[in-house]
Amino acid sequence: MISEGKMIAIIVMTVICTAFLGCTDSSVFSDTGYDLQISMQISDDGTGSSFTKTIDVASHICVPDDPATPANEEEWEDIFDAIASASFDSEQDGPDRQIDEYTVRYIPQESPDGSGGTFMPPDLEGFTADTTIIIPSGSVANQTVVALDILTKAEYWTEVTDAESIYTIRITFRGKDENGESFSVTVDEEVLLADYDTCDA
Repeated sequence: MISEGKMIAIIVMTVICTAFLGCTDSSVFSDTGYDLQISMQISDDGTGSSFTKTIDVASHICVPDDPATPANEEEWEDIFDAIASASFDSEQDGPDRQIDEYTVRYIPQESPDGSGGTFMPPDLEGFTADTTIIIPSGSVANQTVVALDILTKAEYWTEVTDAESIYTIRITFRGKDENGESFSVTVDEEVLLADYDTCDA
């Protein structure tokens, strides 16, 4: 588990490493031209409103700061599905649209192994889910969807227990416009998966 001090160091390291590896903010790919734009941020604290690029993948018993105080075996660190908050901005001259489903993929990126080298994180199984997002012409629609669920976190943790891994979370939204034409829009967000100590968060 990563302590608060180590967490700060890892975040700094992540900024350096992601810059070295070419990581950027959200990237958008759309087949609708420029009349529909999307932005996305990730939350991992169960509220959907506190955004981060670091995702906690494991839960442990919270250990008191005072070594003389015994740990409460019923006090476990909270862990949640990581949530993506997406915002769809439709220009005035675009058609009304409705999104009906989204697909999430996890693309591993070369990551620092903590000893000066790098490694490739494991492949993780993505998923497709139904959703309903109405995007009227000339307006902004906001929606939250699951980006990384607890089961996928557990899948990752069975394979990587002592390193931090960089992944691109790629979410593709699909639907139809008011003319019956299919469309899709894809957004990428790069995140760091690790075991963070959030007992005092």
